[in-house]
Amino acid sequence: MEATRANILQAAQKVFCEKGLWKTSVHDLAKACNLGVASLYYYYPNKEEIFFAVLENNLKHLLEKCREQLSGITDPVSRLEKYIWFNFYYAQMNPENSKLVLLELRRREELADTPAYRYMREHVNQLVPILREGQEKGIFDPQLDTLTFRNMIWGTLEAFTRNWLLFRKPENIVDYAFPVTQAILKGILSIGSKS
Repeated sequence: MEATRANILQAAQKVFCEKGLWKTSVHDLAKACNLGVASLYYYYPNKEEIFFAVLENNLKHLLEKCREQLSGITDPVSRLEKYIWFNFYYAQMNPENSKLVLLELRRREELADTPAYRYMREHVNQLVPILREGQEKGIFDPQLDTLTFRNMIWGTLEAFTRNWLLFRKPENIVDYAFPVTQAILKGILSIGSKS
């Protein structure tokens, strides 16, 4: 049963990436999974549940991989640099996942009630301890509101990634990592750290 669910999600991801959630029908999903519609309904009650399950897998994977990247890095500046780099790298290596999360996910208000949203929130919230530790060490401006800067950093990463997904310029999104990191650091470093 779990193997069938995994196959459904793998096939569904391709269909959702190709057609988007709105244009994908249950018949499209069943055909891609080599299942009848009734069999597909046995595993999932509707296409939205399949979509949210695909997102949950993708976001759980993103969170786990990012945590692996950040583990062992103790310096807040280095952790922030790695976080930014990793998000661009992950998008480059997993464009289908990124497309679903950034281009399709934003259209769904129901996401806030799903496990996928919890993984997304956990991933974005990894920025908070980085920023707070930087403040405690006197590296980042102690006056900055960590939640505001978390949202600004994440919004910046989303905007660059969304544009890359739509236009594929530059060819390698990781090229954005250094200039984006430098711009963010200029805004959050404390006065003593800027010199």
